[in-house]
Amino acid sequence: MTLMTRRSVVVAAWLWAIVVVLWAGRASYAVVRSLGPDVVFGALVLVAVAAAAIQLRRRGLSVRTRAVTDKASIGS
Repeated sequence: MTLMTRRSVVVAAWLWAIVVVLWAGRASYAVVRSLGPDVVFGALVLVAVAAAAIQLRRRGLSVRTRAVTDKASIGS
């Protein structure tokens, strides 16, 4: 692939990326407008909490965290 061909492919990829981002922006604006910002924000918070919980379960709790939670449960 020559330099000019690579450059045109990169420029085309950037242009398509801009088009996709603009389209996604319009779509998300339509969703926020129809549902309301509080509903969309709440959904994003729920998704973030679920992703964090899944990540925590996948990695498992560290030994130190388990020790702290065990001490807290014994003390209560």
